[in-house]
Amino acid sequence: MIGGSMAIFLESDQVQYSPGLTAIIALETTREALFLALVNRSCYATTGERIVMGFFIAGASMGND
Repeated sequence: MIGGSMAIFLESDQVQYSPGLTAIIALETTREALFLALVNRSCYATTGERIVMGFFIAGASMGND
């Protein structure tokens, strides 16, 4: 198509979720520590009540393999 434009429209069944809270378990509140905690999957989210959670299994913290 010369001199024109073309648009593609895609349909999806995307579900809209209610807003929630995200918690990041980090050693400090610096940008680097927060990013490292996200990379290490030391985080969780909820759309319900506020909760405080952290756990260890066999000495490994949340998010470790």
